[in-house]
Amino acid sequence: MSSSAIILEKDFLISATDNANFDRVTRISASTADKDIEIELDINSEIYPLEEGRKIRLVLAKTLALDGSRDVNAEARGWRETSEVTLADDYEYVCYGKVYRHDEHGDTDLISVYISFGGLLLMVKGNYKDLQGLNQDNVYLLIKKYE
Repeated sequence: MSSSAIILEKDFLISATDNANFDRVTRISASTADKDIEIELDINSEIYPLEEGRKIRLVLAKTLALDGSRDVNAEARGWRETSEVTLADDYEYVCYGKVYRHDEHGDTDLISVYISFGGLLLMVKGNYKDLQGLNQDNVYLLIKKYE
């Protein structure tokens, strides 16, 4: 797998969940083991339930193509499955979204990046050096559980 497709790949521990606002959506709070990156993510809990204490691997990628190339035929093909092997084959939950906001945190090196996956939101907070690859319009979110 080529790293040129991957913007961010980290393991997170879920510290809190909140499903009080919507029936099929849970907002998770999680951070890396060293607490360098924190996330808040709305996830469709009906199809992919996550609980507090669960470890997940989260990837943000520019494309699903293993070689990092943009898939120029993706719109024409639409949702149909193909025999092509992609980054998504290794993950359980995959979304495509739009980066819509970047916030700086005063005079620190911290930034927050906000991404919408059809209304399910992701906020990633960390050092700008770790998140500088998120300075683009669209990204793929890929998640899998692990022990």
